[in-house]
Parts: sequence; C-alpha cells; structure tokens
Amino acid sequence: RIFGLVVDQATRRILDCVLMSGLNGHLDIARALGQSPDGLYFQGVWATNAWGNLLSDAPGVLQQILVSLGYGDPRTDWRDYGIGAAQGASRAKEIANFMAFFADSHTAQYRDPGSGRVFYGTNTALEATTPFNPSRKFSLYLSWQANDPLVHYMPGDMLYLEKAQTPVYWDLKNLNVSPAGNNIGLRNNRYQPWAFVEPDSDVNSVNPAVKDPLVLRSDDWQFPTNKLPTLGWIGRVHRGTPWQTIFLKSTNALAGGNIVNWQRWTGNADPLDALGSAPTNDWRMIELFTTALSDNAARGRLSINQSGLAAWSAVLSGVIVLQADTNANRYVRGGNYFAYPIPPAGADLDAPLRRLVTAINDVRATNFPGGVFQHLGDILAVPELTDRSPFLNADAADKVWGFNDAVYEWLPQQILSLLDVRPPRYVVYAYGQTLRPAPGSVIPSGPLAGLCTNYQITAEAAVRAVFRVEGAPASPRVVLETFNPLPPE
Repeated sequence: RIFGLVVDQATRRILDCVLMSGLNGHLDIARALGQSPDGLYFQGVWATNAWGNLLSDAPGVLQQILVSLGYGDPRTDWRDYGIGAAQGASRAKEIANFMAFFADSHTAQYRDPGSGRVFYGTNTALEATTPFNPSRKFSLYLSWQANDPLVHYMPGDMLYLEKAQTPVYWDLKNLNVSPAGNNIGLRNNRYQPWAFVEPDSDVNSVNPAVKDPLVLRSDDWQFPTNKLPTLGWIGRVHRGTPWQTIFLKSTNALAGGNIVNWQRWTGNADPLDALGSAPTNDWRMIELFTTALSDNAARGRLSINQSGLAAWSAVLSGVIVLQADTNANRYVRGGNYFAYPIPPAGADLDAPLRRLVTAINDVRATNFPGGVFQHLGDILAVPELTDRSPFLNADAADKVWGFNDAVYEWLPQQILSLLDVRPPRYVVYAYGQTLRPAPGSVIPSGPLAGLCTNYQITAEAAVRAVFRVEGAPASPRVVLETFNPLPPE
C-alpha cells in the first residue's frame, strides 16, 4: 500500500491525496502458456490434454518430440519459440541426428525445406535430448492508473483491472525490447472520457449508463455552487465513479448481469461492492434531500402513483424542454439547443405529454410490485423522461454529439421537486343544510294532502376534508388527514 499526500508547505493544508493498493495479482501459468499468441500448433507444445487432429492429438511432450523430428511448418524458425535455439543448418543437423536415434540403422537423412540441402545424422546412444525445447517469456503487467482525474482517492479508483491480470508476451527474437504496456510519462491508457476511444475498441466509449455524455475532459463539467434551485440539480454533483455525476437516467450499467464491465470501469474487484456502486442506486438518494423551506412548502406535490393525464398535465404542461438544433454544427461538442414549452396533450393521441404519462403508467404497472412506485426515485426508471425522451432527436450522431448529460436529465432536473411518492390526496368539499317546512307550505287536504311545497333554511354548514388511500389495490384503507369546517363566506 502507498498513501501519498500533496501538502502546501506554507499552510500545511492537504491539497490532494491518493491511496494505492492491490498490486498483488496472480497468474495461472498453464493458462497463460495455452493462450500464448503462437497459433494453435505451437500452443499444443504445452498442452496437457489431447487435441483433435493428427499432429496435435499428442499432448505436449509427444508433440515436442514430433517437432524435433521435423514435423510441422518447415518455415518456422525455432528461434521464435526458444531462447538460444538452433536454427538454419544447425537445426537441420540436429533434426537428422534426432531422427537417427529412432532409426533401426541409427542413421538418418533430413532435407532442409529452406535450403534444400540433405543432412545426414547418426545416433547410437541409448538416450537422446530433444533439440527443440520451446520457451515462452511473459510479464504480469500491474498498473496504478486513474481514469477520471477527479477520482483517485480510494484504492479501487487506481486499479486498472482490465489490464492487471493480462500476461504480456515478449518477442523472443528481441528480448532486449520491453513489450508494450508501460505508459509512464504518457497519458494514461485508462483515461477514457466520452468518445475518447473509438466505439469499436471500447464498449463504454459512448455509453451514457457509464459516463456523462459530452464530458470530454474534467473542465467540461458545470458543477453547481451555492444552494440547488431544484431537487433535480443533484444530478450535476460528481458521484465518485469515473466520468459520472449523480445518475438520474434510466439506463442500467449492469444490464444483462454484466457486472464485470462495471467492475473494470470502477476498479472495484469485489462484486458486492460493485453492485452497491451501480448508478441506478442513486435513485434512492432523491428521497433524502429537499429544496422545500418547510413542510408547508412541500404540500401540494403530485404523487408519482397518480395515473391521470389531467394531474400529470399540471406538472408537465408548460415545462421548458431542450432539443438539439439540427441546423447547428452540433457534431462539434454539443452544438446548439433551442427551447420550447411542452404543449398540452389535447386530443392528439401522439402528443409528447400524453406519451410521457403513458410511459410512466406502463413502467409502474409492469416493473413494480402491485403496480406502485415505492420510492420517489423509482420514477427515473421511465426511459421517456431521459434516455428516450420524445423531445430528443434519435439518430446515432445526436446520441454521441447532440446532447450533454444536463440535456438528458433536463426533465427530472425541473420536475423532481414537484413530485412525491406518497399516495395521492383527495380534497372533498361537503355542503349541508337543515330545512323545515315554510309557513303555509303544507297542503291541508285533497289528493296531495301533507305535501310540502316549500322549505325554510334553518341552518347550514360547509367542510373541507383531505384524505388518502393506503394499501391499494390489495387492501385499501382510507386515512382522513384533515377535516375543517368552513366559516361563513
């Protein structure tokens, strides 16, 4: 372990620190030999199990004998597979002598495929050493490297797991040349902000589930200062994993159970710890914070378990959204955006607002027990609020260069402070009167005798009640929160 500090000598204040550990890798030598980049034939020299064709049916020792007898690719230089191995005429002579060891007459001849010359060998010994003795040299490359320069304080932040356990093979022809891998004095190979590496060679190159879009360097972030205006602004706070702020999108870095990809990205070798740091766990943080100045200021928020279009329209209709300007040069670091308010749904069945409400109801009904969101952050599981917003252009270039992280999370940033996970509240106004027959209003005789034709109001009352329904839909229970008689007028 190494613990490093950068200290201001004048004030003795710590300016930076780093904790490094974990350079205790291991290597399966048999596996490393079997995976050496020699091609299938010479991999078999170290095999302990049979393969499936004539020459390589033999495990390693027998195959080594066959190569020493001249079988295999005649163009192969033994120097490629051994340190100080015979080559040229020396190799051909050694093959001839080894062949003679197996011959009844103890003599043999071998035609060198390269020169065409015939070499004669004799061998009357009772034992012989194979002239072909393959070698392999490789290094176990362990490295401390930061991916995001702002994330280097914990041991896992510096572990380059993707390369840490990968053997680096040496070229036996040039043993004085160190194999590639050492980048001391150069930019870290692990430094991988948005689109820094070609997508063909990096699965996370433009993956918004793993890193913030369009953050090409540390200075591209716009971290908030002072008090946050809305709850959704917490999405601009760095979360402590490489190139990522607090995660408010719906995509999952562990989709399909791919925890290894996330472990390599964060340097977290412990699977359980990696699960705990998964971005979608950030959703639970939303309930821990508020921008409301008091409990009274938090009243009137919309329950995310509300399903009505009219109720959601009160929150979403008129909200300003951003869209990439297709006429701008957006393919260079984000281009420009234009803003417009979300229009009311009206009768248009394909209206963006209606699509948002439909998506919220579908995700809640399909993905959550009982069709009920349990936490405020569960609303972020709706892709239409972020990754698949109906307000974002959908072509591939836009996904890479059209939107930064703030645009992806623009809707949650504006509406989260207006939402609540608690059940919907219902307000009921009740109005009652006490009546008695007015003087002379009762018919005294005839077929309608006793019928009152007019009443006199003797008393009246009005009340305002607020209640909620808990335990729905399995076992609903009405809870009365307030019951207030209203004064006259």
